[in-house]
This record gives sequence, structure tokens and C-alpha cells, in this order.
Amino acid sequence: MTKIASILMTILTCFLLSKSTSDVKNEIIARPETGVRIGSIIINSDEPIEVNNPDVPPTEPEETEPIAEEVKTCPEGKFLNPKTNRCKNLQEISESSTGKTITTYNPETGEATTVKICNDGYFLNTETNRCNKQKTESSTVSESSIKTCPEGKFLNPKTNRCKNLQEIDESTTGKTITTYNPKTGEATIEKICNDGYELDEDSNRCKKIKKNDGEKYNIEVPNLGEDSKNDFMAIGSIILILSLGLVFVIFQYRHEIMKFIKSLFPNKKS
Repeated sequence: MTKIASILMTILTCFLLSKSTSDVKNEIIARPETGVRIGSIIINSDEPIEVNNPDVPPTEPEETEPIAEEVKTCPEGKFLNPKTNRCKNLQEISESSTGKTITTYNPETGEATTVKICNDGYFLNTETNRCNKQKTESSTVSESSIKTCPEGKFLNPKTNRCKNLQEIDESTTGKTITTYNPKTGEATIEKICNDGYELDEDSNRCKKIKKNDGEKYNIEVPNLGEDSKNDFMAIGSIILILSLGLVFVIFQYRHEIMKFIKSLFPNKKS
């Protein structure tokens, strides 16, 4: 029985070993930085077990010599701009009708310095950094350049033109007289209206005078003297007293008056 049991155990062990060896996977992993090949055996596991491979000798990394960079050179009068790595003129001049702009570069940093020079008759405006034209005013004026005006006219300092000392503008309602001051050119206006018109102060215009039409009808108003006034007052007083007496009588005998009126208009029975 013992031999039979040992045989069965041997057979079972061989079966299990053959089953487990089918799940074994060998991998060779190479490391380029060291030149050493490492074998890894994976046995039903996600984590590799690394062992050194004695058959592959370690290799040393090759030493590479640094490549020398080619230095760029620029022709005379130019420099290598470190920002753009391009050759650029050390100085650039830009000219215009008003002046010229000189730009000088620093060959070490490439920074630019600009100087503006204006032509004759122009000046540099510090706010806009542009050349503006100068306004020249002649201090002395020759006698031949002084403008003269004929008699009855003057040189208006505002417009520099000859103008009449007095201008008259006539219309159907009146006329406007404008007089100028020859020194300052200020105008003084006077309005004169024709007959039958009057000057309206609000509108400063001549308007027709409206006449009273009642003058065409000659109505004589009697001249009442003192006696007539006294008689008028006496008659008015009498009329007032009689009116008050009549009102009192009507009020006192109002019932009798109503009965009398009803007797004049008796009611008709149907």
C-alpha cells in the first residue's frame, strides 16, 4: 500500500509540475543606458522578478564630443542683433520733408536710440515727437506792403479789407445807417423810420402806426355844468326813493296782490 501511495503521489506531482510550467513565461529586458541584459520570469503574477543575465557582459556608454557652434559674422558697419540673430546696420537714417530720424543700435544689447532732427523752419513738438512748421511773424513791415484804402473807406483790422465808413440800407419802412469805427472795426447801427411808421423797441423794426378811426366821426359831447350835475343827482335820488317805496308796498301787501291776480285768472273746471 505504501508503494502504491508513493506512486500516486509521484504521478500527481508530475501532473502539477507540467501544468505549472505551461504558465511560465520568460522575457528578456535590455537596458540601453547600462548595456546589461536582464531576464524576468513571470509566474502567474503581474510583478516581474528581475535577475541579472551572466551571459551578457556590461557595456559602457560611448562618449560623444560636443559639436562646436558656428559663429555668425556680419560685414563692416553692421552688427549681429542678439534678439533676432540677424545682421543690422549700426545706424539708420530716415529722411522726410520736415526732417530726419537717426536710429543708433547698441551692438551688445540691440537696444535702439532715436534722435530726431528737424529742417530749417520746423521745430520738434515734444508731445507728438514730430516736426511742426514754425509760424513766423514779421516784426517790421515795409511801407510798400501796407495796404491803403481810397477816400471814404477804411482798412478793417478784422478782415484786412477796405470797407465804407458808413453804409445805408433803405427799405419801404425806413433806413438803417451803419457806421464803422476805423480803428477797431466795430459797427454802430441807427434805425430811422419813414413817416407813418414807428420803431418797435422789442423787434428793432419799423412798424406802421395804427390811427384811431373815431376821429373821422365828429361827435359833440355836451358840456355839463354844475347845475346839470345837481339836477341829475336830484332826479336820481327821487327815482331811488320811489323804487324803495314800491318794493316795500309790494312786500307788505303781497298776499292781497296774489289774491287779486288769482281772481283775474280763475281756474276753468272741465
